[in-house]
Amino acid sequence: MKKKKTASAKNFMTSMKKNKAAVYILVFLIAGGLILSSLIAVFANPVANREEPLDYESQIAQINDLIAQYEEKLADTPEDVSLLTQLGYAYYNLGVLYTLTEEGEKATTSFINAMDTYGKALELEPENVNLHVDRAVAAYYAGEMELADTEFQQAIELDPEHAVARYQYGVFLYYGANKPEEALAQWEAVVALDNEENAELAEAARAWVSAVKDQLENADKENTVEED
Repeated sequence: MKKKKTASAKNFMTSMKKNKAAVYILVFLIAGGLILSSLIAVFANPVANREEPLDYESQIAQINDLIAQYEEKLADTPEDVSLLTQLGYAYYNLGVLYTLTEEGEKATTSFINAMDTYGKALELEPENVNLHVDRAVAAYYAGEMELADTEFQQAIELDPEHAVARYQYGVFLYYGANKPEEALAQWEAVVALDNEENAELAEAARAWVSAVKDQLENADKENTVEED
């Protein structure tokens, strides 16, 4: 039985287009990545009234301290995949915070550092699907579109039933590559993989499928009118 939608496809698409950064950051959360709880609140409800502004500078300082700790530990154990992964998460969070404070150059540098750190981890665990997905997202934010696409494809090749990889690849194809038809195929695959474990992800994919199908149908109608 199909679940009832809480919003129309048109409203869903409008919301997503207005919040590209929010979409991708929340997508990364689904992969199980480390991200600050305060950032989740920002992107889950970016227009909510807040009694006090979030202290981004304090959080940036905390993450920089965390990065220093990870790097110190990695100096002794450079092949610790778990530490490398945590360092990648920290750099990614730093990039998110710099994005929120509109420090574009620092944000890009942080995403590049995350991308490179995940790359080091993948040299040690080349078949780690989650690392491929996380690196793809970091690469997207770093502006490395070809690498992002390659990492997503490698993740799906390693595990065709990895719902998170397919969902995120769909978002990348839609926003990063402007390929709505290919994005649609990825989200439809997520819907087909619906089970108790990824029910929320499948529901989100259904919303994308509905919205993008409407978008493509409207585009076809407009093209037909122009031809007439």
